[in-house]
Amino acid sequence: MTITGVTQGSFLTVWPSGSARPVVSAINFSATDPALANGAIVGLSTNTNDLSVYNNFGNVHVILDVTGYFQ
Repeated sequence: MTITGVTQGSFLTVWPSGSARPVVSAINFSATDPALANGAIVGLSTNTNDLSVYNNFGNVHVILDVTGYFQ
């Protein structure tokens, strides 16, 4: 995942839709970060191609790239 266009320091949490939001962050960022990236392994939702993303503060653009999967 990559973040850009940050208005305030915050964090993102990513998880499969339909399940409870985890209490861990996938990426932390400050208001001065022009762009920042991180990798994460996130489980699949029961709804195909469906993930939830939570941003704690402010506004941010989020870019998600799928680079592989497990069967």
